[in-house]
Amino acid sequence: MITTSVPWTADDRRALLDELRGLRDDLTTAAAAVNADPDDGLALQREDDAVDRIAGLEALYLARLPTVRLSRCPFTGLTVDLSVDTFGFDGPFWDVDRPLRPLPPQGPPTLTGITGSVRLADEVEDTPHLVVAGPGAPAVVPALLDDESRVVLSELRIGPHTATVACSFRRNSRDREGVAPEWGTRTWWERDAADGLVWRTAELTEDSYAFDLRPLVEVERVLWIAPDDPDAALRLGTDGCPYLDMDGTRSIQRIEGGEVW
Repeated sequence: MITTSVPWTADDRRALLDELRGLRDDLTTAAAAVNADPDDGLALQREDDAVDRIAGLEALYLARLPTVRLSRCPFTGLTVDLSVDTFGFDGPFWDVDRPLRPLPPQGPPTLTGITGSVRLADEVEDTPHLVVAGPGAPAVVPALLDDESRVVLSELRIGPHTATVACSFRRNSRDREGVAPEWGTRTWWERDAADGLVWRTAELTEDSYAFDLRPLVEVERVLWIAPDDPDAALRLGTDGCPYLDMDGTRSIQRIEGGEVW
C-alpha cells in the first residue's frame, strides 16, 4: 500500500528517537535517585524535566507518523487510513509493551481487528524495546473470521521489511465473537453500549494463525488488495493473488536489540 503523507525525513525521525531514548535513560537514572533519597530536590527536578520533555517528544512523534491507506471495508467501501511508523520497527509505535499509537483507535466502525505477518530483511533494527512482528508467511486469525466477517489482505513496507496486513471487518462490530490483539501489541479494543472504548489484553500464539489462505480466498471470505495500488481496490478470487503460497516462517518473530528470536 502507499503512504499518503510523509511529514518527516528518516534523519529527522532518527534524531527524535535518539533524543527520546536518551531522555528515557535520564528518567530511569533520576527516578532511581529519587527512590534512594525522596528529599533529593535536584533529582526530583531532573525527573520532572525528563517527564515533560518525553511527553513533548512523544506528542511530536505521534503528530509526524505517516498516514497509510492500509485497507478498505468490503461492506461500506470506506478506506482504512491509519497512522503507522513505516520507517522501521525501532520506533515506539512497535513497542509491544508500551505502544505509542494514536487514541482512540482509528478506522471505520466495521473494523474489528488488524493482524500482520512480516518477511524480515536480512538485517533488523537495533530496537530498544521488544517487537512482536508476527509470523513470516501471510496468515489470518480464524478467531476474527466468523460467518459474518471478511478479511482483507494488503501489503505494507516497514523500512526494509515487507508486511502482509490482515484487516478484519464485520457489519456490526459489537456482535463480533472472536478477538485478537492489534498487530504488534498485546491489546485490543471493544466498543461498549455507550460507544466508549474497553481495552482487553491477550497474546497470539502460532496456533492462533491459519496459513492455508487459498480456500478462504476461493470462497471470498478473504479479499485482497494488490501491492502499491493507490486506490486500494478490493479484489476477489485466487487469480493473481500475491499472498498465496508464499514462503516464510510460521513461527512468531520477535525483535529486540538487533536480534530476531
